[in-house]
Amino acid sequence: MSGKFTYALLEEIKVASKASVKLCGPITNIDSKMIVKRLTGRSVFAKHPPFIYLSPRQFNSDGYLVDAWGTPIVFQLEQGGDTLMVFSYGPDKKPGGGDDISVSINNVE
Repeated sequence: MSGKFTYALLEEIKVASKASVKLCGPITNIDSKMIVKRLTGRSVFAKHPPFIYLSPRQFNSDGYLVDAWGTPIVFQLEQGGDTLMVFSYGPDKKPGGGDDISVSINNVE
């Protein structure tokens, strides 16, 4: 796996998140496990089909969705909750440093 894999994963999350916001309203909880459950239709509150399909290999032993380097994907709400940012810390596995990969998602219906 590589940066291309992680970039593709973040783009898939972006598409799934947009569909989720359109159908279910804004994402208000930044707990990554809860967001992934919402997007995969595994939330106890989900009354919709999955917006994204993920392989069990894409999760670490603690149940977090991970990037190509085994680091958990990070979700952050910004601009008063209007924007959802999704980050991979990249190959150095640390925030910053110029190798991070991120997508910005409009979190407003």
